[in-house]
Amino acid sequence: DRLNQEIDDYLQYMSPSQEEHQLRIWALERLEQVVSKTFPGSETKVFGSFATKLYLPSSDLDVVVLAQVDNKIGLRRLHKALEKADIMSRIELILGAKVPILKVVDSLTNFRIDISFNSQNGLETVEIVNKFLNDSVCGEGLRSLMLILKQFLSQRHLNEVYTGGISSYSLLLMIASFLKLHPKIQTREIVAHENLGVLLIEFFELYGLYFNYNRVGIAVDVKKGAWYFKKSHYFPPGDRLCIMDPQDRCRLFDDSK
Repeated sequence: DRLNQEIDDYLQYMSPSQEEHQLRIWALERLEQVVSKTFPGSETKVFGSFATKLYLPSSDLDVVVLAQVDNKIGLRRLHKALEKADIMSRIELILGAKVPILKVVDSLTNFRIDISFNSQNGLETVEIVNKFLNDSVCGEGLRSLMLILKQFLSQRHLNEVYTGGISSYSLLLMIASFLKLHPKIQTREIVAHENLGVLLIEFFELYGLYFNYNRVGIAVDVKKGAWYFKKSHYFPPGDRLCIMDPQDRCRLFDDSK
């Protein structure tokens, strides 16, 4: 009970205020003004944790620009336009990544913003994440556990894939699988949001002690539930975390690369 209360208090403490939320909107509006001037007829869309309301006070903002322009050319043009507008305190162009991005920091709010061009994956991910959050079985515990575990990973610098951490999307799928396969939640013997302390400890036990990373991977679907699959059907032997993407079951990914 005490751990459950501490989790509730901590979630309330770290949840962004209305003023902080409005500041993020303001930073996005400042960016959108430059984008619309540079690319008339384009759309600027937000995805990631801000769009799903799973963001921490320290979270970045993720933006995709939908425009009739080559991705890298668009990023270079926007880089120059933002330098001219002088509204960012830092601008970094990363063209060598799998998804090329422009990393900027708003000069007034100090919020970090990652900008990509014409990538629909992030927008599709928002839809699937919101479906999990609204799920009648796991949704009520998913949001709370997600925020706690995101903070846990962030404090240990384990929240970035390129440094060997776990992406927020993978973390969400791990939590959703855990909740959908939890016998007491499935039988409604316990209510998730009233047992967050116990569930948090059991989550760490499952993935820290008992999960067989060498033999099985994680698959989860909003409607069909969760299950484990034989890793050997898709990957050579190894202890990497393997998760099937619910948006496309032909796509498997692991967060160790």
